[in-house]
Amino acid sequence: LTANAFLNAVASRIPAAGQMLRQVLSKGYSQSMELEADLEAARLAAAAGFDARASVRALKRLAQVSPEASGIEEYLSSHPPISERVRALENHLAAKG
Repeated sequence: LTANAFLNAVASRIPAAGQMLRQVLSKGYSQSMELEADLEAARLAAAAGFDARASVRALKRLAQVSPEASGIEEYLSSHPPISERVRALENHLAAKG
């Protein structure tokens, strides 16, 4: 039995559970990919002559207008919490000097 066959079987019986399981199984990859994309965006901005730290400021502004998820909503989210994204970018930029 493959993972896909299992998910399809669950989804046919309990549609919401199938979708939730798909999200849970793919979530870790999505969040790490989002963090990687943030770092790559800062690198590209710097390479183009822009201030790479502007990405940190942009995320902080986003945090002001977008409440962070909590509990199960945070766990199932494809994006890491904004505070985690800011921390990762700040640490990366500090290490770069």
